[in-house]
Formats: sequence, structure tokens, C-alpha cells
Amino acid sequence: MHPMDLDRFHRAARTDLQKYVALEMHRGLTVNHITVDVKNILSVLKNIDVVRTQDFIPESKRVFGSSLHEWHSVSSNIIMHIADFTALDSFRLLHLRPGYVCFEIAFNDPYIRHIEYSSSHAEMRTVQISASSRIEYEVESGKSSKGIVIFCDQSSFMKTFDLDIMKLKERERPIFLDRHGTFGTLRMPLFGDTAADIDEIIHCKYQASLRTIYIRSKAMQILCALVSQINESGAGHRLSLPQNFKLRAIAAAAKIYRLELRKPPNIGELANRVGVDRRELTRGFQEVYRTTPRGYLLRQRMEQAELLLEEGGKSLSEIGRIVGYQGYRTFVRAFQAFHGRPPMLTRKEEKK
Repeated sequence: MHPMDLDRFHRAARTDLQKYVALEMHRGLTVNHITVDVKNILSVLKNIDVVRTQDFIPESKRVFGSSLHEWHSVSSNIIMHIADFTALDSFRLLHLRPGYVCFEIAFNDPYIRHIEYSSSHAEMRTVQISASSRIEYEVESGKSSKGIVIFCDQSSFMKTFDLDIMKLKERERPIFLDRHGTFGTLRMPLFGDTAADIDEIIHCKYQASLRTIYIRSKAMQILCALVSQINESGAGHRLSLPQNFKLRAIAAAAKIYRLELRKPPNIGELANRVGVDRRELTRGFQEVYRTTPRGYLLRQRMEQAELLLEEGGKSLSEIGRIVGYQGYRTFVRAFQAFHGRPPMLTRKEEKK
């Protein structure tokens, strides 16, 4: 963007902010308005790998508290925003982002997106790709929000990723080609495996440098998957139910169960995390694994418990906790009901 255009852009943003604050004050409402310039975030991330919004913009603590709301360096031209919070107060968050292609994925839809003169609710289970120079999010107090936004420098993105621009409709191409920005939004279905990757980012258990490496690799994996999705089939709502969508979602759900035996999500949470509804999830498990989601979880727990018994070195109480049972007796009853023998007998047989 030309320097004069950029200056006008920032002046317009400040004017709109002043008008909004004046209106809210006139209505007697508390104003929590946060402005983030993505280029400033990128400059900060040249020296560190991650920055919390609460540390970069201290006044944001009022609405985010100590929850997850942070920015990660993925490469010299790509940054990722990760959010998992419940708003402590109503707020508006303005992103200034000229020259960026933005991939936004929400796991729930409690907020409103404002792009120029159009407003819409966030679309759960949908990838929203845009290149507007500014976008504003409105969130009410008490609402929970979870998801990511990946910001890619537009020119670098086109050089790095082999996007087949001809797969897109003509009106969608400026999102990737027009440096002055465009107000359109390209929408794509969120496949189950990509949803699982995002979930793993949000719930990453690694710390320090390992977490940075993991998140960077996952962000690039997501971008590659989305570009491949466009190159294979184009984009748009016409792809909302691809043939292999449900299979990929069920496989992602099964993977989440295998990784989270100790504290698995409930059926509703699992369906939300992989982008299908509860009925589709249950029906999919029946078709693929010949059991319900809870039945699949039980099978994984019991098979893992049997392996741990065979390996030895852990008490029955420890094994029970590892596979998700808080009580010793509850674990023993579940194991005997599934395997037809108590876990103590399994251990004795292995010692012979």
C-alpha cells in the first residue's frame, strides 16, 4: 500500500474509533475497544517467538484476563493468532492488516465480524479467507471464543505456496492478488483433520521452544492443507459436503479420543472440535468402527490398560488414572466387564 494511502487508512480507523466511542459513551455504555496493528505485532515477533495480547496491549487484560489470546511467529512473513477465552467484559477488537491474506477459523460463533459496511456472525466449521485492510470483531461479555487466524503477507504467500489461482472464481482472486485489499470473503468447509490440527494447537502441551516448533509446523501444515483443498476442488459453499468429509472428521475424532484417554471431551465437544453435529458423529462411528463414540473410547481405554498391565511397573490405580478412571474400583469393574477377567488376573498371567 502506498504511504499516503496507508496514512489515510490509519486516519480513517482513528476517526471511526472516535465516533464509536462517542456513541457508546452517549448511550451510557462501558467502552472496551482494542486496536491491533498486525505489522506492529510482526515487528515485535522478530525478537521473540510469542507475545500475549495482554502484555502487548495492557488494557486488554480487562476483557481477556489470563486466558489464551496470543500471537506466534510462524515465519518472517506469517504470524498466527490463537484464542481460547471467555470475555470478562464486552469489547470490540480492531485488526489493522493491510497487505495480508487472513485465514480465520472459529470453533464457535459468539462474535460478529465487521468488514467495512457489512456485518456477519462468525461461521463455525468454516474457513473464512479475506484480505480487507481492516476488520473488527464484536464480542459480548460472558461469551466464549475459540479459534485461530493466520496472517500471511500477500506477495510472499503467492511466492511460497503453489496456489492455483484459476481454481477460484474471478471475484475471489483479488483476495490473493490485490495489494490494496478487498472487502470480499472466500468461504471453505473446514475438514475434520484440519479442525483436529487446530485443536491440537490450542491445547498444545509442550512448553518453551518445543511449543514454538510444534505450533509453527502445525500452522504450515494447515496452510498447505487449505491450499491443496483449493487446488484440488476450488472453494466455496458448493464443497460443504465433499464425499470424504465425514470420514476425515470421524478419523480426527478417533484420534482425539486416543490422545486424550485421561480426560476425553464429551460427545458435544468432540463433534464441535471436528466439525460435524452429534448425530453425524454417532452415525459415523457406527459405520466406521461398528460402535458408538463412547464404545470406541471404552475400547481404547481397555486396550491401553491391557498393554500397561503387560508392561508392568505401574500399580492398578496408576493405570486406571492413565486411562481415565479416578477410582480404583471403577477401573477394575470396567476392565472385568470388558475383558471378562479382572486386571489382577491379567498381571498374574503375564508373570508366569
